[in-house]
Amino acid sequence: MAISGLPGKEWGKAPQKLTVELCVVLLVSDAADTRRQAAEWLADESDARAFDALVTVARDRNERSDVRTWAIRGLGRLGDARAFPLLLELLQEEGDDIRAEAAFALGLLGHGEALAPLLRTLSEAAGSKVRALAATGLGYLGDTHAVKPLIVALSDPDEHVRICFIAALGRLGDARATPALSAILCSQQEHTSYEGKQAARGLGKIGGEIAVASLQWAAQRATAREVRIAATKALKSLI
Repeated sequence: MAISGLPGKEWGKAPQKLTVELCVVLLVSDAADTRRQAAEWLADESDARAFDALVTVARDRNERSDVRTWAIRGLGRLGDARAFPLLLELLQEEGDDIRAEAAFALGLLGHGEALAPLLRTLSEAAGSKVRALAATGLGYLGDTHAVKPLIVALSDPDEHVRICFIAALGRLGDARATPALSAILCSQQEHTSYEGKQAARGLGKIGGEIAVASLQWAAQRATAREVRIAATKALKSLI
């Protein structure tokens, strides 16, 4: 990634230690785009040396939203439990962008106490982006206690949110989700092809006789070509 005011090729070849230290310095640049790019780079690198700087940016309510969201994601990727209280605090902010990213970061962090606040976020009157990334966070968290709430939430009115719920169930890999995912895959009139594709992928991760039977049906009879392709690919991973 090229940072404003710095040569892109040379940037990519810089020593790891120097690059991390330089990005930390650039987080206080006068140029907001430079701060965003530095935060994004640090989020991708997941280097523990950036922890304190990312905390400062994530906490700064005067900072531009896109800079903060990359800093928040970086804290989730670092997996440092010290970030947990701050992420909980950010989950309560008014802006949907910050709340959504905090929800996702809580899942990435993998903290054992993240389940309850993420489930509460699903049940609250939160914006669609917040619900979607809370579900995604639950999938990454890996706690199967989220399976039943996610199944209940599949009736969400927003298609993108439903797709995130379906993806989370697939990532969790719990067989209790098989009937719900099979129903989505095989109910062509009630669900979109995007939902069908995601359900096929989830069933491919879960496996089992019912999953295989549903995938076989969809591979041959689904109306949408992309769903048939997804079902066929999922079957190959199981058989």
